[in-house]
Amino acid sequence: MRVLTATFTGDSQLRLLFSDGFCGDIDLSPSFESIDPLRDADFFFQVSTNGLTIEWLGGIDYCQDTLREWCEAGCVQREGKGVLSS
Repeated sequence: MRVLTATFTGDSQLRLLFSDGFCGDIDLSPSFESIDPLRDADFFFQVSTNGLTIEWLGGIDYCQDTLREWCEAGCVQREGKGVLSS
């Protein structure tokens, strides 16, 4: 499975279209670390797809399977820590 498109929908939110036709919205801010460059809106806006997943300059990316799982759940989740955002 691949992420075909990523559309910036506001702040740290994206609409992702996957290769199987599934489309989901996700707010990634709960996954950011305290000094994460993705916290900067101008930087976050520079998201692109690389044929497999989404990425930003500097090698920042997310696993496409994790993105799909989060989109289906409607929120960012961390293993063993429950829901971080709704």
